[in-house]
Amino acid sequence: MMSSSGQNTSMCCLHLRKQIQALQDDKAKQYEEIQSLKSEINDLNKRMRLMKETLAHQSLDKGFTNTNMNRVKRPASSMQSPTNVKRQRLDTCSDPASLTSPANSKPRNSVDVALPKSNGQEHETKDKGNTTQSLISSALTTLHDSCFDVLPTIRSRLLPGISELPGLTDEEESVISYFCENPALAQKFMSAILCKIKAEGAALKHELLQSLCRVYVGLCQKTGDVHKAHGLAYRLLKEDVPEAPKLILLMVSAWPSVFAYNSSLCRAIHTVSKLKAKGDILGYLSKYLHWDEKPPGDIHKLISCTLKALLKDSSLTFRKNSWYGVDFCPATWEYIFSLELLCSQLGWTWTYNNIISQEIGPTMNTWLMQQRPQQKAVRDVCVAAVLRLLGRLGQLGLKENQATLVQNLAKAINQFGNHKLSENAAMPWEVQLSVVYATHDLAPSNPKEALAALASWQGGITHPVPPAIKSCIAQIGTLCQKIKP
Repeated sequence: MMSSSGQNTSMCCLHLRKQIQALQDDKAKQYEEIQSLKSEINDLNKRMRLMKETLAHQSLDKGFTNTNMNRVKRPASSMQSPTNVKRQRLDTCSDPASLTSPANSKPRNSVDVALPKSNGQEHETKDKGNTTQSLISSALTTLHDSCFDVLPTIRSRLLPGISELPGLTDEEESVISYFCENPALAQKFMSAILCKIKAEGAALKHELLQSLCRVYVGLCQKTGDVHKAHGLAYRLLKEDVPEAPKLILLMVSAWPSVFAYNSSLCRAIHTVSKLKAKGDILGYLSKYLHWDEKPPGDIHKLISCTLKALLKDSSLTFRKNSWYGVDFCPATWEYIFSLELLCSQLGWTWTYNNIISQEIGPTMNTWLMQQRPQQKAVRDVCVAAVLRLLGRLGQLGLKENQATLVQNLAKAINQFGNHKLSENAAMPWEVQLSVVYATHDLAPSNPKEALAALASWQGGITHPVPPAIKSCIAQIGTLCQKIKP
C-alpha cells in the first residue's frame, strides 16, 4: 500500500498539474482576446480612414447650392483630366505612361468641353471634374503622410527562410483598391502620378517617390497593363531619376513578376538596371530578378540584336490615328523605346558612330534602292520606326550639346525625305510623316532649316495635314522667333 507521504506527494502533483492547466487555459484565452482586440483595432483604423476619405469628399460641395451639399457623385469616364501637360515631343509614346497610344487620341494639351445643354448639366460637369481632382489630391496626401523608406524592411527580411519581399502597406492597398473600382478614374490617377514625378523630379521626397512607384505598379497589376509598368521603369532609368535602380527594386516588391516578360523593353530594363545598380541594391536586384540564373546580356550585343529584330519583325503594323495621322502598333514602340534606353547609356558620340552611321545608314539606303512593291529586304513600317528612333536619339545629342552632329543627322533625314524612289514611286505617306516627326524632334539644332524643310514638304503634298503636324510646325516657328538675328 502507498504510504501517507506518497499519497500527499501524488495529490500535490495532481494539484500542480491542475494549476498549470488552468494557467495554460488562461493564456490561450488571453491570446484569443488579444487577437480579437487587434482585429477590432484594425477594423477601427479602416473605418477611420474611410471616414477621413468621406469627409474629404463631402467637403467638395462647399460653395455650391444647398441642394448639392450632401451629394458626391462617383466619377464617370467622361471626366476631364486633372492635369493638362504640354509636351515638347508630339509622338504617340513620348509619355512613358504607356507604350500604346489610343486609336483616336486627342492632342495632349486638349480639354474636353461639355456642350451647353442647361445650367444644371454644366454645373454637374464642373462638379464631376472638381470631384476627380479632389479624389486624386486626397489620395496623394494619404501617400505623402504614410510613406517611408522600404529598403530597411527589405534588409531585415534577408534571413534564412524569410527572404520574400515586403508587400504593399495598408494605405497603398487602400488607395489602389479605391481607384480600381472605376477604370477611367484609375487611368486619371496614374496620369497624375506620372505628371507629379515629371514635374517635381529630384525635388520630390524620395520616400513619397517610392510609394508613388509602388502604387502605380499596383494599379498596373490590377488593370493588367504591364506595358505601363515597363514604361515607368523606362522613364526612371532613361531620365536618370535619383536612385533609379532602388525604385526598380521597389516596383518588384509591389509586383514580383513585373519584369519577367520576354520582351525587348523588359530585357533592356534588366540590362540598364544592372549597369546602374551598386552595392546592396545590385545584390537585391540580382536575387529578386534571378540574375544568378539568367544574367542580363551585354549592352552592345543587345542593341545590335534589338535593331535586327526591329528590321525583321513581320508582325509590325501601322495604325490610323485622327491626331497624328499614322501610329505604330505597341510592339513597334517597344523596339523604339528599348533602343533609345540602351543607347542613352552609351552616349551620343558612340551611338552616332556605331549605330546611326554603321547600321542604320546602310539599312535606309537599302530601302531606298529596293524594287517596289515587293519590299523583301526592308518594310515601310520598319523604316518609319527607324526614323522615329533617329529623332529620339538625336535629342540625346542635343542634351549632350553635340549640335553639329545633330545638324548633320537632321540634314540626312531631310535629304532622305526628298529622295525619289525607284520607278518614280512616291514616298509612302506613313514614311513621310515619320520624316516630319523626326525633323521636329531635331529642330532645336537648327530651327530655321527645319521650318523651311517642313514648309517645302507641305507645299508638295496632296494628303490633308494631320493636326499634330500643324502643331509641330507652330512649335518650330516659335523657336525661330526666339532666335536673335
